[in-house]
Amino acid sequence: MKIGNQLVESKPFLITALVWAVVGLMIVLGFTAEPKSAALWYAGMLSLAFLNLFLLVKFLAVVLVLVSDQVSEKRPMYAIQAAFWGFSKLIALGTIVALIFRAENASILALLFGLGAMVAVPLIGGFWWSKKGLTHA
Repeated sequence: MKIGNQLVESKPFLITALVWAVVGLMIVLGFTAEPKSAALWYAGMLSLAFLNLFLLVKFLAVVLVLVSDQVSEKRPMYAIQAAFWGFSKLIALGTIVALIFRAENASILALLFGLGAMVAVPLIGGFWWSKKGLTHA
């Protein structure tokens, strides 16, 4: 699969992520007492959520190749890649948890909308992607 095809396939997810980021920022800025602090927490959590989703995609892509019968002689190399991406994802999740425990003065709205991207982007983007796939089939 070429890069152009990957961008076309991921377009619903990218647009959903962009809309979520902009709408979430407007809500966070509009409904918090300290908008600057809330915006920083929102940006940090949103960045970690997007990093987490990226690492999940990389991990799943390698695992799907690993479990297929396409690359029997390269299986150890794919297993190392899967371990790397999986461990990286665990580090990202651990960072999120550590920051949540340190977020005493953070806006709850900023945390919820920032981390909500981990649910909203795959759910809404996946629904949109599947609808496009079903209409073209």
